[in-house]
Amino acid sequence: DQLYLGNTGGVSSVGTLTSDDLGIITAGSERARVTTGGIVLVGKTSSGVSSVGAEIRTGSSNYSFTGTSSGHTVQLLNRTSDDGDLVEFRQDNTKFGTIASNGNDLILDVVGNIRLDADGGDIELHDAGTKIGQFALNNSGFFDIFSAVSDADIRIRGNDGGSTVTALTLDMSESGRAYFNSRVGINTTSPDTMLHINGAANSEQVIITGNGNSGRGLSIQTAASGGQQDARVIFDAQDTEAGANPYHSFSAAGTEYFRVSAGQVDVISADLTMDDSRSLYLGAGNDLRIYHDGSDSYIKEQGTGN
Repeated sequence: DQLYLGNTGGVSSVGTLTSDDLGIITAGSERARVTTGGIVLVGKTSSGVSSVGAEIRTGSSNYSFTGTSSGHTVQLLNRTSDDGDLVEFRQDNTKFGTIASNGNDLILDVVGNIRLDADGGDIELHDAGTKIGQFALNNSGFFDIFSAVSDADIRIRGNDGGSTVTALTLDMSESGRAYFNSRVGINTTSPDTMLHINGAANSEQVIITGNGNSGRGLSIQTAASGGQQDARVIFDAQDTEAGANPYHSFSAAGTEYFRVSAGQVDVISADLTMDDSRSLYLGAGNDLRIYHDGSDSYIKEQGTGN
């Protein structure tokens, strides 16, 4: 084998004129090699990602540069003196993204969107090696936001006119109990009270069911009359079980005072009190009136009959 020293195409050259690779040796050992295919190998004698060392390949290859290390850092990027770009990405010589430093922060900046594609379905967040959260697509097809630290709440926070506010807290120590910081609107973007439900006219607005009850425990609905909206509010106790007797119970401090069931109203632990000149009427046509005018009490027959 011969080593060629000369001029090739106007360029001073060193190499081989045969089908042999060109090796670079120091202290009796090969340190780098240029193959006949134009691949530059450093710290290795054969091409391939599995072998330890660095490799620069021609642009027509599947990859241009590889580095393989066993138990050590594969590649180190060091920018001195100031913060800025560490890596710049280009396509057809047009920049589309960078990886930069800012103090101890790493900045990924792209012209378009950033996509995280995990075929395993999980994207985990760690702090100093400890898993603190996870975004996951579980086996049932649900997208999960998971707080991995025991009893660590999930909060949705934002900037409200320069002040940081917590809009929603999910309390993990209370099985995910939800706390809203302000008004809640359902089917409305302008709630005018702490809970504003904007449902369809003449429809159920709130349905409350008991555990395991296939029907409704309590239905609150609005009903219109003569084209009016929300003319009545209906509280409807329902129970679909055979032989059941649904009713409304009105209690305070653990004591039941009134009960409304089908066909009757029971006064259990209370008196009925009316202010002066306020009346109790009986009969479909207000036939009997009972009241106190502030001085005297009256029972008056106002309809037909005795």
